[in-house]
Amino acid sequence: MKTYTITGGGGLQLHVVEDGNPCGPPLLFIHGWSQSYLAWVNQFNSSLTRNFRVVTMDNRGHGLSDKPRDVYGESKLWADDINSVITELTLDRPIVSVWSYGGMVICDYIRVHGETNLGGVNFVSALTKVGTESAKKVIGEEFFANAIRSMSENTEECIMGIEGYLWHKARISFRRATSLVKAQKGSTEPGIDESYLVFGYNVIVPPFVRAQLFARTLENDDVLRNITVPVLISHGDKDEVVLPLAGEQLAALIPRAKYSVYENGGHSLPSENPKRFNQELRRFALNT
Repeated sequence: MKTYTITGGGGLQLHVVEDGNPCGPPLLFIHGWSQSYLAWVNQFNSSLTRNFRVVTMDNRGHGLSDKPRDVYGESKLWADDINSVITELTLDRPIVSVWSYGGMVICDYIRVHGETNLGGVNFVSALTKVGTESAKKVIGEEFFANAIRSMSENTEECIMGIEGYLWHKARISFRRATSLVKAQKGSTEPGIDESYLVFGYNVIVPPFVRAQLFARTLENDDVLRNITVPVLISHGDKDEVVLPLAGEQLAALIPRAKYSVYENGGHSLPSENPKRFNQELRRFALNT
């Protein structure tokens, strides 16, 4: 495994991790809101690394990347982050798998830099709009209430919000959010190490980062309608963070897309069902 520090938009330093076959076709993974490159542990610790060059990153404000204030509202900054990773690592038309808020990030990239340098996009439980009335309709109310609490500068309130959106009753269960290696272990519940790992990389994201990501007002239907590269949409029918309606809307906007619905799937498909997720991503990448 290799690690890099790459200069992204506005000079921000990004933490990037690479594993796998250096001669294989590239896969680039972009995580979601308040997450980390570690959200993709079931992908870079999998058979995907035998055939593919697997690259993951900490988005600006997350993980080990820089976390300054007031650099999260402009599409160009996010777009330039992704462009820097693709350019600096010489990724040849990568398949980009974007989870949750990562849907916003890849739309930022396509809006600014176009899709010429992409081989395809896998939208995973993806959010592609924020700050509008239509955006409110695709975000789970209970999740968002806890997310708002996690934006508080009051430490106790912030932690309670994080606990809420990881553990709350409405089937966004901590088991689903932290089942990072259960398939390999053959267990039905995560171990304490996995639980603290997910909690930990949520906690190190500053509250102001979480707040500013949702302070944006942007819809991307215009970008999505004009995508011509191959697209795979993966969405759980029990997702209560980014509701299944979001996947349905994506499929309607991109009629050429392949649409994979996970029965009883929640929000964290790459960790809930890594075997199916990796198989479908492999097939999609090899057939584009």
